[in-house]
Amino acid sequence: MATDGYFGSVGRHDIAAVMAPFSEDAVMTAVAQAIHYEGKQAIKAHFTEFLETYPRIDVRILHAMADDVNQAASVHFEIEMENTAGAVQLMRNANHFHFNAKGEIAQVHIFMTGTPGAGFTAGNNA
Repeated sequence: MATDGYFGSVGRHDIAAVMAPFSEDAVMTAVAQAIHYEGKQAIKAHFTEFLETYPRIDVRILHAMADDVNQAASVHFEIEMENTAGAVQLMRNANHFHFNAKGEIAQVHIFMTGTPGAGFTAGNNA
């Protein structure tokens, strides 16, 4: 999931592959920011805007671990994003995933360094 799946799909701008593992009622929250997406459609709106805002997204996985018993995973990573104007933003983030009984992503808690730029408005229910 971490390298070729979810994060790899973000880097490839493959919205269908990014969205495939999410449950219909998934929730994604940036814990320290006022960012909260509730439901697969809100998350898709976010990723559509995000991928359009940043034509270049490079993700480097620093550390990943999974807890099969509790159906959870944690991924620490660097993400370098270049927007359409050529401005580059580098962040070190951690995403904590919780999966439902079907193995779909049910919750994502995101810890971001700094304040995200554009690409986080669409679908935000906060």
